[in-house]
Amino acid sequence: MANRDPKVVGYEWAAWHALQGDEPLEYVALAARELQERLGSVCAGEGANMSIDDRQVVSSAHLFIIAIAELLDPDGRSEFKAVISRRKKGKPIDKSARARTGHKAAAIVERLTKQEGWKQEAALAEATAQTGLSRAEIMTWLRHARETMAMEPGKMAEIFDKQMREYRIERLQDQISKLRGLT
Repeated sequence: MANRDPKVVGYEWAAWHALQGDEPLEYVALAARELQERLGSVCAGEGANMSIDDRQVVSSAHLFIIAIAELLDPDGRSEFKAVISRRKKGKPIDKSARARTGHKAAAIVERLTKQEGWKQEAALAEATAQTGLSRAEIMTWLRHARETMAMEPGKMAEIFDKQMREYRIERLQDQISKLRGLT
């Protein structure tokens, strides 16, 4: 940590460095309180030469910063408390690459059993060795591939549309819950 003095570099920069992991996280709450005071003085009259729209924006920002400062204050009066923590570490799963690997494993098993006459267990072992997926996961992809091949083309389009609707609804629900978490 560089131990930057918030009074020298500014509270907003100290908070930014804290969120980067370079300074203590308390600087974020300090920055919120400092900004709350500065916006309060602007709202109280120092910004008398601002337009009505500008005053309303500053007033709204002041109220928002008051709420954020209260959430970040461990001894605050708010019913809710915000805790700043690091995001989950590790590389996120690449779902499309995972799907490509699953489809490849299912294709290997299908090719070995249908065209080359292998027993299914031997084909599964070979696909496991080539792709690195577990036997259970390959079986899941294999079942999915077989179900897809057995479907009528119109039914496949219907299922795809339904899945896309469900996905969009799920994404909207996630966004709504995130927005509710901010209030």
